[in-house]
Amino acid sequence: MRKSMLAALAAGVALAFAAQPTLAADKLKIGFLPGVVDPFYQVMQLGVERAAKDLGAEVVTQVPPTWGVEAQTPLLDAMVARGDLNYIITAPVDKDQMVGPLKNAVDHGIKIITVDTYLGDGDYVKGPVKFPLSYIGSDNVEGGRIAARGLAKAIGGKGSVYINSTNPNVSSRKSWRRSIPTSR
Repeated sequence: MRKSMLAALAAGVALAFAAQPTLAADKLKIGFLPGVVDPFYQVMQLGVERAAKDLGAEVVTQVPPTWGVEAQTPLLDAMVARGDLNYIITAPVDKDQMVGPLKNAVDHGIKIITVDTYLGDGDYVKGPVKFPLSYIGSDNVEGGRIAARGLAKAIGGKGSVYINSTNPNVSSRKSWRRSIPTSR
């Protein structure tokens, strides 16, 4: 599953960049700003680095030590202040509070791609937040089904389990728009 996620992310990033005009003499520089130090984001970083290598691009990674707007925003601001990034791929830690800081990056000429978490309502065409080029995310509903089947098998099909949800104000398009049927 890790390899398929890595390959899917690399392909998605490559496709997002392929749709953009190529840069003449400058080497493409991509900023990667995940949500926090976490194995999930470490795998994502490998995908970004693989796609960048395929494109002949350089990746600059900043990883917040803790989850939160107050940890992610200064790192984003530092990436913008560099003045040499063409793109930033980020997993916003808050779908509403990160709109302003990311819009600032766009105002400085940096294109934004969101991964794992979208901004606003996630509709970058008709929604209130239109500046990201793309959103790349997994199908969290199907991931939940796979995990539930595994848990059910692990406890012999009977019993109770506790599932702890994610952080508030973090959404992915699939989990936000669909609910998990309880009869599976």
